[in-house]
Amino acid sequence: MKFTYILTVLLMAIQGVAQITIDSSDFASAGDTFTIVVGKNPSVVDVKGGANSTWDFSNLSVDSLSGAKARAINKSVYPIDSLFPNSSFKLTSSSYGESYLIKGKDSLILDGIANQQLVQGSPGLTFNFNPNVKLLEFPMDYNDVFSSQTFIDTIVDTVITALSFDKIRVKVHFAFNSKVEGHGKLITSQDTTDVLKLYTEEAQNIEVFGRHTIAGWISTPFISQRDTIHAYRWFGKGEGYQVAEATADEKDGNTIEASFLLSDGLFSFIADSSNPSCFGLSDGSAKVQATGGTGTYSYKWSNGMSTSTVNNLSSGNYTVTITDLISSKTTATNLNLEDPAKISFILISKKDEGPLPGTGEIEIGVLGGTPPYSYAWDKSTSTDKIASDLVGGDHKITVTDDNGCKKDTTIGIGSTVGIEKVVHSSFKVFPNPFSEILTIEGLENNAKITVLDLTGKTIYEKHSKSEYEELDLNSLKSGIYLFQVVEGQNITSLRLVKN
Repeated sequence: MKFTYILTVLLMAIQGVAQITIDSSDFASAGDTFTIVVGKNPSVVDVKGGANSTWDFSNLSVDSLSGAKARAINKSVYPIDSLFPNSSFKLTSSSYGESYLIKGKDSLILDGIANQQLVQGSPGLTFNFNPNVKLLEFPMDYNDVFSSQTFIDTIVDTVITALSFDKIRVKVHFAFNSKVEGHGKLITSQDTTDVLKLYTEEAQNIEVFGRHTIAGWISTPFISQRDTIHAYRWFGKGEGYQVAEATADEKDGNTIEASFLLSDGLFSFIADSSNPSCFGLSDGSAKVQATGGTGTYSYKWSNGMSTSTVNNLSSGNYTVTITDLISSKTTATNLNLEDPAKISFILISKKDEGPLPGTGEIEIGVLGGTPPYSYAWDKSTSTDKIASDLVGGDHKITVTDDNGCKKDTTIGIGSTVGIEKVVHSSFKVFPNPFSEILTIEGLENNAKITVLDLTGKTIYEKHSKSEYEELDLNSLKSGIYLFQVVEGQNITSLRLVKN
């Protein structure tokens, strides 16, 4: 019994440190093709980790799909292949470029590259490396270390008018130092794979010299550039290509690029989407892209739509389920669309009109929407957030944001134009603001009552017959008016607001 328990613990311990070994059969051969997911949020991937580690790529959002393809060497169809007579195949991918590779039982060797742009603006160049570069060593196990270096020294015909160069000489020193520094499991949104983690520090020293049309070769390089790339690759048994890849800004640093290999299973992602342009509108859209399976799919969105591209979407959460019509396998992808913030206003300041006409002022602030904003005032020539030529009354301001979303607000200001003397009297005027009837109490007999608009025009006038008067002003438009009462030598003026 005790022996069985000890054996069980020992087996568990052995399984905990189990690791895979990568050999030449685990890497691509001519005719193989691969699909790679390029991530848009690489910072979610942590490249650190050694023995018995887990690397999680499952939260990597899809930016795009890339491909890798290995083709056989064929000198009659591809004359450039004759420059690489020892190569086993050509691998074209975003990771390896147009690489000519020699795959043997003990290593994967980079024989040369084609159409490689070493200097921005220069034509693509083709190189046969001497010595060759060891990319992988077989069999590859945890803690293996290998390195290699190579050189490029070539002259290229070119014309650099600004420097009067007719040729350039490109000298590059590459140094590769690699270590299998981890093993464990790598998780993607599709699979969990047993892997080895390979770290490679790739140092590049580039110097470019120019040949002057008169002075000849210049001894000092006009371009001198040194870079170090910190590359991480994870390899699994029988995968044919790295299961995942990442680049960090330094050793065990922040991840700046990340991608992973897709299996043959059905996979989908949101290839494009747009949020509603304005708060509350339903003009959002989304496009889902599927790959893998048999290639014949059906689409079912949570809002009932059944095409790969959907339009007229409002804000909210959506799910699309893609079904392989032949294998009946399904995959689901989620999408969240958000409204831009609702446009709202804040009143920064306002000033009544007066004593001169057209001197009122309003300044507003705008929140939400999508800046920049444009402004339209109904009673001002201003096209800015502040208007300083306003008359008393209500003013409508319409704001349009960069998406064409509109929102308006109305702000009122008073006016003191035409008011010369204000004497407090014992009579009362109510209500103010009023809707139809304005009541006055405490008047002297035969007091002159006048209502004027803000231009000073008389629009109502009468003499009181008693100390109590009711004025029917229902016919007046909504706005601000001047109210004046003359009682003997006393003149009382005030503002009225008609609702």
